[in-house]
Amino acid sequence: MKKILFIVLVLISSIASAESERYVNINFGTGGMETPRPDLNDNPGGYEYRGVLGRLSAGYLLGDDMLLVGGEVGYAKYADNKLWFGNNESDSLTFKGYDVDLLAVAQWRFDSYLNFKAKGGFDYVYQESVANGLMNPGLEKSHGKIFPEIALSTEYAFESGFTINAAYHYVYGDNPDAVTGLADQNAAGVNKIASVVMLTAGVGYRF
Repeated sequence: MKKILFIVLVLISSIASAESERYVNINFGTGGMETPRPDLNDNPGGYEYRGVLGRLSAGYLLGDDMLLVGGEVGYAKYADNKLWFGNNESDSLTFKGYDVDLLAVAQWRFDSYLNFKAKGGFDYVYQESVANGLMNPGLEKSHGKIFPEIALSTEYAFESGFTINAAYHYVYGDNPDAVTGLADQNAAGVNKIASVVMLTAGVGYRF
């Protein structure tokens, strides 16, 4: 019992003496869902793939001058993906989506201004497919799933508390099959939720 009490007191003392950092970031960049592209081997058509995205995040870290660990929550919304067959883009399949993640964070400080973060955790990805025009309505589906995620970022902090950062995120989703045509009945391309890739830059504030 005394040993347990001693360990608890040591942990409380360590936490009380540890340096803490709270932060919020808003990022914009490129990337999005790696949804299925159309199979154009025997069909004319095209696709719009990835685009501008935004991510809002907040984190809390504990540690010393060089190494801090903690957690981060984030929300990202990405541009719609679109594929079509023939010369009429209105006969299309549009993919919409967003994600909410919870990540463990390890931060290394090179000095008072520059740091590097490695992150890993889980991401809830929501994906919706919408059939337009002559596209098979059976391809319409909305669903969500939790996937593993990794991320890397670097940040520069000003004395005022404001920061600038660059970040890379990858969510390990499914590998959807290609959509083969307007009347595709398989729907294999929409029954699976695609991976997500994000490359962003942004601003933030440390508290």
